[in-house]
Amino acid sequence: MTRDEALALGRPEGGKAVKTKTPPDTCPRCGRSMAGRTWHSYLGHLGLHGLANNYFGGDMRAAQKRLQQNGLARQDPFPGNGAWPRYRPMTGQEVPRCGEKEDKDAVIVF
Repeated sequence: MTRDEALALGRPEGGKAVKTKTPPDTCPRCGRSMAGRTWHSYLGHLGLHGLANNYFGGDMRAAQKRLQQNGLARQDPFPGNGAWPRYRPMTGQEVPRCGEKEDKDAVIVF
């Protein structure tokens, strides 16, 4: 069966169908504009909502900050020197530890 025959029968287009998909104008969870985003970017935004709701009490900034810290920790070429914060798995009890302060000047885009 050729590609044209498959399309004539109504078979899925695979990756082309996803490529042409567009996200809604606004996020259904937070109402933020999704203009100019790709479908996969929109799915990532929804995933961040899920992470924030499940582990951070809905705080998107805290969820993004943890993702950034864990991403840096996984790239650390020598974790033994303590130059970057250690990787911390998501536990469901994401509260700042004693002596840990929030970086209010961090630029977070979500």
